[in-house]
Amino acid sequence: MKITGTVRKGSGEANEERIVHDAVVTLTVGTRELANLQTDRLGQFSYEEKSYYGGATLICRVEKPGFLPYEHTRTIDADELHLDIHLTSQTAVSTKTPSTPFEQIMKHPDYSALMNTKPSTVSRSLRLISRVGFGLLWTVVCGGILAIAGKAGEFMILFVAIGIGMVVWAVVQLLLFWFAPIQRVPALVADKRMKVSGGGTQVSSSTTYYATVEFEDRKREEFETKANLYGQLKSDDKGVAFIKRNYLLYYRRL
Repeated sequence: MKITGTVRKGSGEANEERIVHDAVVTLTVGTRELANLQTDRLGQFSYEEKSYYGGATLICRVEKPGFLPYEHTRTIDADELHLDIHLTSQTAVSTKTPSTPFEQIMKHPDYSALMNTKPSTVSRSLRLISRVGFGLLWTVVCGGILAIAGKAGEFMILFVAIGIGMVVWAVVQLLLFWFAPIQRVPALVADKRMKVSGGGTQVSSSTTYYATVEFEDRKREEFETKANLYGQLKSDDKGVAFIKRNYLLYYRRL
């Protein structure tokens, strides 16, 4: 199998000024790195070996200071492949005015730092733990009534089973939350709402807060969030959403 290629700056017809020499070219198939090459004075590179990887995916990554890293993916469907690579200079990108809200977010000077920010998960963890505790309390109380009442309280078996179910469900939700990664994504605030449950003369009410965010692919998704963050959010806010499983941990407006 033979792989050749030419690396140029931008697009258009080839000329001497557009050739990119001394660019680092990395060729990979699957998890195997085939070669680490460097373009010559004509911007060309070449690699050849006896093995053939028909049907596999070839990944060609090209890097050079002053240009954005470029990655080209192609299915190997022939014994000889030629790749035409066009790099974009960082100067051209930096002088371009961001045209969409998402580009504006990613060009913000604080964006890179936010990608390494780790918001607190304590508030959400405590709420999930409280649900485990409530399920345990329910089970213990119902089990105690069943033990005291004996046969007369056999109907309490159902309530004990419900309590065990609540505990299992709450523990599963807690573990899923703990082990879920924190996603940091550019997002717009599309909407928000609150849901009030319970309430009455003898029962206290409970309020759950939700925020709907829109991602770069225009997909919208609703997440539960905490009260103080809910109060800070406004429709059409643009910034970075910090999401852990199905919960909006934090939102930084940019």
